[in-house]
Amino acid sequence: MSNDAEYRPKRAALPSEEETPDRGPRPEGDSSTEPQGDQARRGWASEDASAETATGNQEADHPGPSFSREQLVAREEAPEQQSTADEPAERPENPFAPKATSTERKGILGRKQPVEEAPVGRRAAEPKAKRRFDRRNTTALTIAGISAICVVAVLVSYALWALNRPTEQSTPMAGVAATPGPVLSQNGLLTDGMAKDIDPSRTWTQGLTQEGVNDSSPGAACINPQPSGQPSPQITELRQISASGDDKTAALHRADAYATPEEAAQMFNFRSTEIGGCVDSPLYVEKGMQVTGIGDQAIGVRLVLQDKVNEYHSIVLVRTGRVLNILDVARQGKPVEMDGMVKALSQVVNRQCGPAVGLCTAPNTSVSITIPPPGGDQPGLLASGDIPRVSPGVGQWKGNAPATRVDIQDGTGCEAIDFGTVSGAENRQQRTYLLRNDPQAPPQFGIDQIVLQMENPGAATELVDKISNNIRGCESRVLTAKVTKQAALETPAQGTTVKGNWYIITQKLDQTKTQKYRVGIFSAGQKVIYLRANPTDTFDFTDDSWIGVNLRAGERATQVR
Repeated sequence: MSNDAEYRPKRAALPSEEETPDRGPRPEGDSSTEPQGDQARRGWASEDASAETATGNQEADHPGPSFSREQLVAREEAPEQQSTADEPAERPENPFAPKATSTERKGILGRKQPVEEAPVGRRAAEPKAKRRFDRRNTTALTIAGISAICVVAVLVSYALWALNRPTEQSTPMAGVAATPGPVLSQNGLLTDGMAKDIDPSRTWTQGLTQEGVNDSSPGAACINPQPSGQPSPQITELRQISASGDDKTAALHRADAYATPEEAAQMFNFRSTEIGGCVDSPLYVEKGMQVTGIGDQAIGVRLVLQDKVNEYHSIVLVRTGRVLNILDVARQGKPVEMDGMVKALSQVVNRQCGPAVGLCTAPNTSVSITIPPPGGDQPGLLASGDIPRVSPGVGQWKGNAPATRVDIQDGTGCEAIDFGTVSGAENRQQRTYLLRNDPQAPPQFGIDQIVLQMENPGAATELVDKISNNIRGCESRVLTAKVTKQAALETPAQGTTVKGNWYIITQKLDQTKTQKYRVGIFSAGQKVIYLRANPTDTFDFTDDSWIGVNLRAGERATQVR
């Protein structure tokens, strides 16, 4: 590729609400607002409804969709204006604090009215009916009273007759089973004594205990307290337990009892997806945990709110019969060991398994590191929780709707291939992730992901090798390009090897300006995955973070066949 003014690498942008996934990037100058995401999952987050502010002339002043060399140079000359929406929200004291929501609404006359919260897992109080008594009410009550007196008189007469009736010898009835108690009660919650298994060195103190949850209840990280379109629990019990120490260690246990084991299993899968992707949350999904020997189903993840002092959330889901348990243990600085959490939950499950008609705890339990459960709003692609922050304490990732048309052409100019037309691809997907709410981030800083499904693993490996060789030889073909760093990528993922390379590439725009890229190209079975980010010298992923994003993208690709 020659050094001329036609070099126009292109990035996809988040589409407006009117765009379909297949229409590609938003045109320059389009000021349509970005669609709102689903209700934010649990975990501290700042409001980001208006965080996307790079419009108009500002879009032409930074490397973003359809950027050219002149626009990249102009970016250095035009000062950026950051929206006040980019300022991070204050971190709550309680690690399980609910996301702030409005509890008022306007009536038809514009007056504010309280919004009634629909509790989950408990019966709502019956409304007090206001009735006006008139002559018909009085007459009805009088007749009802006379009838009641007559009934009582008849019952008393029958009782006196029965007492004087001669007794007859009869065979005694067989014993009747006692009416079973509720499938779940507060007796089935974690106690401060059980919490000693989580960390024996701490003193644990039982705090809030409540039946049912609403939008103001504390909640586990990345868990929607009242998801729509899913089975509702018949009973919900919630308890928070705090530990001694200055690292704010605390545990939150939620137990939900459903009508059937099938409903509980459905919710186990739904909750696994929630904690596996952490959509609309600033928490990073650090790793998954395979848990065996407890209940009918169990799984764990470790999440982290990346800050100057990281806040870790270790979450274990366990289902026994009709009951689903969610245990979130938060700690600042370093995570708690999940083996202790499973040991504590073992005692809980052994109390629940009988009434819930589920499996109890086996003699031996185990916890081992694995990839996170399938998560995110687009299975097979990166979830927003798979990408770490760049600046501690601020920033949240958001992905657009995937498109089947690939339009970022040849990536950095070194790949020497058009991903949109390369032969042999049976399916193509492209998705862009943008970082929001980070005041230090360049506008439209983000990651492009392309996934090509080839005919077989051999074809995928061949294409990856071809692109890698093109990148390594880029400096000899393109005078403006330089490959400053490269390294191999490889990891096993559910029996499929993820293998390829990552690179740092710069393209010279003019005598004084350059554009920096981070790139990853690798295969996972018959899939080819390509990642491209647009960092600067002052705002960039660390090498370890970039390696982690690439490996996670490969792992996600193996979760969908």
